[in-house]
Amino acid sequence: MFGLIRWTSGILQITARVCSFALLLMVFVQLSVVLLRYVFDSGFLWLQESVVYLHVCSALFGIGYTLYKDAHVRVDIFYRRASRPLKVIVNLVGLAVFVLPFCIALWITSWPFVAASWSALEGSNQPSGIQAVFLLKSGLLAASFLTMVGAVALALKQRARIVEPTCVSK
Repeated sequence: MFGLIRWTSGILQITARVCSFALLLMVFVQLSVVLLRYVFDSGFLWLQESVVYLHVCSALFGIGYTLYKDAHVRVDIFYRRASRPLKVIVNLVGLAVFVLPFCIALWITSWPFVAASWSALEGSNQPSGIQAVFLLKSGLLAASFLTMVGAVALALKQRARIVEPTCVSK
């Protein structure tokens, strides 16, 4: 079981690094777009569209890692004061009842949308835009998969807290 936790954690660590790089690159690209437009009175549509691609990469791909690290936003009026075993149970139920069904529903509903985009190799509406909208839409499937990986990894970590509480840190 700890091998599976390490494997899923490894996938999510790589994804987190990609997201971090995408965020940093997005800031520089957006700065370049603004400078080109307002200082040099020039611009490139593909550069502007790349900000959207980088945003998709950072936001959608980072969901699973955030979930795995238990850093997601939650309303913790009662959770904060709950005992550790109760927190584990709440996390496991939340993953089983909300997160995993959402990931499955997102995958099922996104698949035809993404498949149609890939079959047409959908590109930007603008000739000078990025001709890879199919990759952008594939972010939905990637987000679904990575969130599911994050949920499974978190569930395994929570289960390990029940079975062997001294082996797994927070």
